[in-house]
Amino acid sequence: MSNNKDKSFMRHLKQNSKNGNLFSTYQLFEFYSNDKNILSSSEKKEKYFQKCKAFIEALIEKPLIAGLSPKNRFVLDTLKLIDIKKFHSLNIEFEDDLTVIIGENGLGKTTILQCIAKTLSWITSNLIKENGNGSLLNYNDIKNDAKDNGEILTKFKYGNQYVNASLARSVKGVAKKKDSSVMNLKSIASIWRVVNSQNQINLPLFINYSVNRFCQKLKPASSTLLDLENRFDVYDDCLKDEKALGHFGEWFIRLNKKGKKINLNSYYQKELKQRIKQLLPQENIEIDESILLNLILEQSSQINNLKSDDDENYKKIEILKQAIKQCMPEINDIYVDISSGRDEIFIQLGNEKLNINQLSDGQKIFLGIVADLTYRLLILNPKLENPLNGQGIVLIDEIELHLHPKWQQDILINLTKTFPNIQFVVTTHSPQVLSTVYKRQIRQILETDENVFITRRPEFQTRGVMSSDVLEQIMNTKSVPDIAEVKKLHEFYQYIQENKFNTSEAENLFSELTKHFGSDHPEILKCKNLIEFKKFIVKKNNH
Repeated sequence: MSNNKDKSFMRHLKQNSKNGNLFSTYQLFEFYSNDKNILSSSEKKEKYFQKCKAFIEALIEKPLIAGLSPKNRFVLDTLKLIDIKKFHSLNIEFEDDLTVIIGENGLGKTTILQCIAKTLSWITSNLIKENGNGSLLNYNDIKNDAKDNGEILTKFKYGNQYVNASLARSVKGVAKKKDSSVMNLKSIASIWRVVNSQNQINLPLFINYSVNRFCQKLKPASSTLLDLENRFDVYDDCLKDEKALGHFGEWFIRLNKKGKKINLNSYYQKELKQRIKQLLPQENIEIDESILLNLILEQSSQINNLKSDDDENYKKIEILKQAIKQCMPEINDIYVDISSGRDEIFIQLGNEKLNINQLSDGQKIFLGIVADLTYRLLILNPKLENPLNGQGIVLIDEIELHLHPKWQQDILINLTKTFPNIQFVVTTHSPQVLSTVYKRQIRQILETDENVFITRRPEFQTRGVMSSDVLEQIMNTKSVPDIAEVKKLHEFYQYIQENKFNTSEAENLFSELTKHFGSDHPEILKCKNLIEFKKFIVKKNNH
């Protein structure tokens, strides 16, 4: 009987594998890896290994994206919270490309990202090692009046199949314990880890950028760190709240040293200037252009020879620069300089040269996200022609943090264009951000009744509309604040409407408004134009 069940189970696995189920295929690979009794085990083991590898490595061409992209993307499909923090129950569906979560302060936007990060931690920990442990729910995560359990339920899509998981914790003193179900998360991570151990593959990126992101200064890299490079290191800190630019900096300096690129922007220019100075010992001497040209060609040749020393590292540097320039067009270059005797990263911002630590908080945070994403994608996707096409799930809390409104308008457009296969899940309070996002990508958290929460998509299109309209229609906030000066302005508009603008009350009010706004302010000019129009109408009617 047991033998018949085993045969039936094997037939079931093989049929599922034939239909493209990755988990069944991997189970068959494991079975034949451990089977010592079947003569053809080695051949079948290789067969199912190659099927797993083919599923993971499948690539396709996508419209408007340069280079091939992963065919089977791993994306978050749905999230359900049961008695977590302030939510008794909350359901969210996610878009494959971008989901922007909005809502008033205190409605739980950050909680949603934290729950996703806890779930993803079970994948990253098992990518690093077998039977790794991710983050558990703790008692503080459970809603105060929960009766039984707190639970995070997630459903991921991987190509044409689904991966379900649950993180659960029982309330203290409850009669029956509820266990988490993370086996599927551990299994998918194990598939990636085991296949990669035998044949290097591209791996997905998972990362959480909290509001505490990039809070530390970039420190000079140590010689020890420069010698270390394990691609799985990028999973160590990827879901922690705080990150430093140091990881990116160490990697970038190491790349420059391996590719012998240090000081291409400083050392050779300095040497060229010194040699020219030697040729021109006195001021006002006539310059021989042919000598200068030969010197420039000589230095260019040295630089080009160095580039050919390590094409792979040079390519990575160029990809990084491409990503930064695409996301931050005002940055002309990023490079390593040792003229101070230390390894330092500099940014060329227009005509200004700045140490990376001299950037404003907004510049540093934006650059930090772009550089950090690029460096991680480069490490995780060695087999992609364009590593920026790598896949993954990226969480960003308060994406507009420290950014000028112009940058707020650009950030999601530039990020999704530069990293086209990343699934971004972000929160924001910014109407400038929302004015660049399609309504299908927005999830608004609303409290419909006490402790009853829902998510809703906007009814009208948000992408391409005025920020003031987004503020009023989506965020339920008046674009003009309800203050005394605004009330007085509306009062004066009423005087104009009723042709009472020549009364002493109206004139005194207009004088007060002009003093507050200034005589050239658009609102004051608008009032003057309305008055002139009213005078014209009265004059016309009298004739």
